[in-house]
Amino acid sequence: MNKLTYKAILKKYNPGTNKAGREVRSITFFAKDIKEAWNKASDEFEKERESNDTIEVKFI
Repeated sequence: MNKLTYKAILKKYNPGTNKAGREVRSITFFAKDIKEAWNKASDEFEKERESNDTIEVKFI
């Protein structure tokens, strides 16, 4: 099966607007499906992510 290209973005929580704010870091990587992509992104951002931060995973 071909691997697809995904981009994951870690966004810090902004308490002033009560939603995700500025982009902190992004990575681009290959995965076979969105589930594998989410797991890779979650593992990658695990140490720097706080509970209210958002991870976005997109197929590119």
